[in-house]
Amino acid sequence: MVRWREVVEEAKKEAYKYYSAHGIPLTLRGLFYILVSKNVIPNTRNAYNELSRHVAEARYRGSFPWHLIHDKTRSISWGDVGYSVVDAQRVVEELGRLTEEEKQRILEEYLKSRYSIRLRQWEGQPKRVMVVVEKDAVFDLFRDVVKVQLGWDVGVTFSRGFESASHAKEVARWIRSLRDAGVSPVLLFVYDFDPSGEYASIRDFVFRVLLLASDEDVDEYLRRWDEGGEGEKAKVIDELSSKLGVTFEKVMLTWEQVVKYDIPPRPESAEALAKLQRDPRRKWFVERYGELYQAEVDALLALNPDEVKRIIDEAIRKHFDFKVYEEVKKREEELRRRVEEALS
Repeated sequence: MVRWREVVEEAKKEAYKYYSAHGIPLTLRGLFYILVSKNVIPNTRNAYNELSRHVAEARYRGSFPWHLIHDKTRSISWGDVGYSVVDAQRVVEELGRLTEEEKQRILEEYLKSRYSIRLRQWEGQPKRVMVVVEKDAVFDLFRDVVKVQLGWDVGVTFSRGFESASHAKEVARWIRSLRDAGVSPVLLFVYDFDPSGEYASIRDFVFRVLLLASDEDVDEYLRRWDEGGEGEKAKVIDELSSKLGVTFEKVMLTWEQVVKYDIPPRPESAEALAKLQRDPRRKWFVERYGELYQAEVDALLALNPDEVKRIIDEAIRKHFDFKVYEEVKKREEELRRRVEEALS
C-alpha cells in the first residue's frame, strides 16, 4: 500500500533538489519519472493520477511550494503596459525637482540606450534554426533552456502533434522568408518516442510545413501523399525539402537515447497499452522498431537535464558558423565605437 503523505514529502525533496541543481522546475510527469526510478511509486496510470491529486492538494495547502512544479503557460495578452496616472504624476513632479545637470545625465543615458549597438546573434549566418517541441506542456521549459540557459537566439515553437495547422502555417511563413533572403532553414524536433511522436515529427508535421511553404504543385503533392504508401511519402518530403532548402532532424527523443539514458520504454498500465494498440501509426512504428514503445521527453528532462542541454546545444552548434560570428562581433565593436565618438 502506497503511503501518499510520505510520497509527497519525498516528491518535495526531489523537486527541491532538481530546482536547486538545474534552475528550472519539474513537470509533474518529470517528478513522476524520478519517483518511479527510485521505486517510490509504481509506473502505472493510477499512481500518476494519485500523485497529481496529492501534490495538488499539498500545493493548495501551502506545504508544497508552487515554483517547484511547472504549470503549462497560457497565452496572455497583458494589459496595463506603462505608468498609472498616479505614477506618471509622481514622475513629472520628480522631474521638476531635478537640477539641469541631472536632467542632462538622464538625457545622455537615454541616448546611449537608444543607440546602443547590438547586432543579431545569427547576423550573416547561412542558416537559421528553429526548435519544434511536440507538447505545449514543456514548451516554455525548452524555451528557457534554449534561450536563457544556453543563450541561443533561435525560434522555439510547439506543434501540438497532428492538431494545429496554424503552427505549421507560421513555420512555413518563416521558411519562405528565409528562402527569399537566401538563408537555409533548419528544423530541430523534440518529440516523444512513440508511434505518434515519431510519425508526427518525421512525416506529418514536416509534410504540412513544407507543403505550406511551397508555392507550386500543391494539389499534386497532396494527391501523392494521400494515395501513396510510406515510400512515396518519403519521396515527397525529400523533394519538397530539397526544393525549399530545408534541413530537419529529430534530436530528441530517439531510440538510442531511450537505451543510453535508461528511459522507461513502455507503459505498464493496460489503459496506456490499449491506447498504443489503437494508434493508427502503430503498424508503421512496429515495422521500424520491432514492437510498441512509449517513452516521453519529460522523462529525459527529469532524469538527466544536463544531457538535455548538451544534446540541444550540440544540435544547434552544428548549424552555427563561429567564424562568421567572430566577424560580426568585430563589426559590432566598430559600430559601437563610432556611436560613442558621435555622442562625445
